[in-house]
Amino acid sequence: MAAKRRLLSSNPPKTIIYREYHLNPDFPVFLMPAQPDSPLKLSFHFHNCIELAYYRHGAAECNIEGKLYFCKDGDTLLIPPFCTHTSRIPTPSPDDEIYYIYMDPERLLQPFYPYGLSSALCWYRSHTATSLFCAKDFPALAPLVSRLVKELARPCESSRLLVRGLVQAMLTDLSRAFPAMEQTAVVPSSMEKILPALEFINHSYAAEVSTDHLASLCYISREHFRKEFVKALHQTPSQYIKAVRIQKACGLLAETEDSITDIALLSGFGSLSSFYDTFRAHMRTTPGNFRNSQRLYQKKDLNHLPYTPFDQEISHVPDKR
Repeated sequence: MAAKRRLLSSNPPKTIIYREYHLNPDFPVFLMPAQPDSPLKLSFHFHNCIELAYYRHGAAECNIEGKLYFCKDGDTLLIPPFCTHTSRIPTPSPDDEIYYIYMDPERLLQPFYPYGLSSALCWYRSHTATSLFCAKDFPALAPLVSRLVKELARPCESSRLLVRGLVQAMLTDLSRAFPAMEQTAVVPSSMEKILPALEFINHSYAAEVSTDHLASLCYISREHFRKEFVKALHQTPSQYIKAVRIQKACGLLAETEDSITDIALLSGFGSLSSFYDTFRAHMRTTPGNFRNSQRLYQKKDLNHLPYTPFDQEISHVPDKR
């Protein structure tokens, strides 16, 4: 019998986190090399910018809006803004080279296009633009993205023009994959209505946050706000706030030597017992055990914080090629 291993589930996620990136307004792009997956798995989340994943060496399983992708050497995966997604590396190796690029192309290319990008280059605005670009089908793309990674890894003033040129060439090359794409808004209606509340929670998660205040930020009634929130994120506002607080606590546990009591307070929990109960419910372990597990392989910032368990087992991973 073949050995079983975990696969990302295509079922709707139980928890979704909004990860807002404040890009440099003068140069809105940055590179983030991948780190080994945590045994506690990764969280479903979405960003306010494009994410480009480049698999120079290595493989990963990705769930984007409920659709599963299987990425291999040389592949590039593009995720439009506000698309819910998560990923994992099934068999991490020291030889893996996986990179994530986050960017706002319209602001990045403004020096080239002061009056805005042409519609042909804005194909990524569509929520359906998520695509896995296989190396064998898009042979010109991998060298472009590889050079982009190289330039972003050694940032300097002289490389900015080259980075912009590479992004322009990449958008142009990929635009041929979407010749008839209708240019539609990226943000779903429910997500758009609650974005002010999500941004407030991201910045003020440690404070007392009432549903009434969040609804007022979105200029809708409490009942309407709660309905739109659940529709967009599959959880209530209070559940989402707890999830964000636990995620922030995970970061502090992994990256600092602060006491668990201090971390509980900094994360917005009123008592240590409340923090322990909520942490166990979300992470299936204690804060102390979580901190010890992180120390086994890194002490620097985590690229992705572990969060939601994957709940589907299969005997093999099908080859989607």
